Amino acid sequence: MNEAPDVNLTTREMGVLRLLADGLSNRLIARRLDISEKARKNHLSGIYPKIGATDRTQAALYAQLVGLAD
Repeated sequence: MNEAPDVNLTTREMGVLRLLADGLSNRLIARRLDISEKARKNHLSGIYPKIGATDRTQAALYAQLVGLAD
């Protein structure tokens, strides 16, 4: 992960990140949050730079480290 990430996540982004860390597929994340898969993709694209992640695995690890994952 990159150094000193900006962690100003929106409520929706935190929800997406939490579900990602819980191991849900992209399709299930979208369904659970009642958003389109494109919206889910947009949220992840916004999350990654904010937390210093480059991919889904790094984002999930970040969520676990900060206590967002169950």
